[in-house]
Amino acid sequence: MTLLNQESVLVWDFTRPGPNDKLNSIGFSLKSPSANSSPINKYLTALKIKLQYAHMNGYRNASYVGFVLYLFGIVLLIYGFYNLSIEKDLDQKGLKTTGEVYDLEVTEPYRQAWVMFTTSEGKQIRFLDKLFWNHSFEKYKKGDQVEVIYDPASPHQTAVINHFFQRTTAPWWPVIVGAIVFLVGFFMRKIMLRKALELDAKLKR
Repeated sequence: MTLLNQESVLVWDFTRPGPNDKLNSIGFSLKSPSANSSPINKYLTALKIKLQYAHMNGYRNASYVGFVLYLFGIVLLIYGFYNLSIEKDLDQKGLKTTGEVYDLEVTEPYRQAWVMFTTSEGKQIRFLDKLFWNHSFEKYKKGDQVEVIYDPASPHQTAVINHFFQRTTAPWWPVIVGAIVFLVGFFMRKIMLRKALELDAKLKR
């Protein structure tokens, strides 16, 4: 016969006395159940295992995120190095000339310079420069003379103001950001996957 004490949440078994059992007043032995047979302990053990599996799945999901960041970093690096190769090629093949800032593109609070120049073949080319700047800096203004470099084979696509920031900002930011994202993704993937495998091995013991 089993009795549930609601206040202490303990289960007691009233059984026939054994040879070494101490009898109570009604002739039955009074025993408390073992820890392993308690429903509460069984529930807590199952809950603990469930939480461990949840942690393992969390580590695995984090490792997948790390893998995605790792790939995204590689894409940014490829894009950045591709642009750097274009700039290097422009240094080798490009022609330099003088252009004039004839207008400013306004995207508040930023500005871009519209530049006009004449190629060695006498063609007039107009292009929007790559660099954005805050209006408070007043990097360029209408009428400014600037040095332009361009590839004579495709002046419209390659013309740029021959200045350090214009020619390095576009290709270098994806290289720098890509390297950071690549490293974060690589170590995140490595650490989280190791934790998941360690927890998986622990649960299988």
